[in-house]
Amino acid sequence: ALLAVQTLHALTFAASHLGAMRFIAETVDPARAATSQALYATVTGSLGIGTVMFASGWLYERFGGDGYFVMAGLSVLALLALWRLSGRAPGPATEEEPAAHR
Repeated sequence: ALLAVQTLHALTFAASHLGAMRFIAETVDPARAATSQALYATVTGSLGIGTVMFASGWLYERFGGDGYFVMAGLSVLALLALWRLSGRAPGPATEEEPAAHR
């Protein structure tokens, strides 16, 4: 069971990472793509994961296994935000309309 769960975790992480890289490639001016990728890595990797790990420890200390429900609730909120924002991202910049002028 652990092998299956870890495999699913790896696949969902890979899908979100590839989706973020595609979004950056399609919406950010190529001259700023590396900066955008670095910002994405910093926010999600360092700050995001560090904050969530700290909060998870605190939740587990306070609520034990029931702390999972708080994390599941955050996942539901993220899903609702994704649903609300889907289809609203700007398309790739054209030569007539650079990304910086949108």
